[in-house]
Amino acid sequence: MDPQHSQSRSRLTARAEELIGALAHAEKTILATIERECEALRARRMLAAKSLHDRLREATALYLNCARAARASMDTLEEVLPGCREYLEQRRAAFGPILQIELAVLSAQRAAAEVAVAEQRYAESRATMQKVVAPTVPRREAIPIGPAPVGQENPGLARNRIRPVAPLPSAPAAPPRRRAVQGR
Repeated sequence: MDPQHSQSRSRLTARAEELIGALAHAEKTILATIERECEALRARRMLAAKSLHDRLREATALYLNCARAARASMDTLEEVLPGCREYLEQRRAAFGPILQIELAVLSAQRAAAEVAVAEQRYAESRATMQKVVAPTVPRREAIPIGPAPVGQENPGLARNRIRPVAPLPSAPAAPPRRRAVQGR
């Protein structure tokens, strides 16, 4: 084996190992980022969760690029690192179900956080409306329930009794119409 072929083979081996390492790193980054985003959502830190969501997108793109590169150069990888195809298939088979579970948990956390944020916004808007509307709405006094003490009228009930309403003033009567006289 000539030295140039040996150097080329060692470079290819190093690149193949680098690609496999990048794929493993992307998998770990995806899982860690999902976990951190779930924690941020549980703590209601929505800005941090959004930032982690963006990082998850980047890690996913890295993983997909590495997987495509590995698939495109699988023959070369297998030549340089025998058994590489089976190793990558086993890794993918193990990573897929874990990723599905983690994404389901993340989806549930996002849904719960959306509900919590909606409830918080509703409570805040309700509090604001109470501050704005409360001073303008007259407050009623409590109406005592039960019989009044002997010799006293129950003031709460007296106040709420229906009183007869005076009839509305009628419109003034129209002046009588004159009949037209015929034959004059």
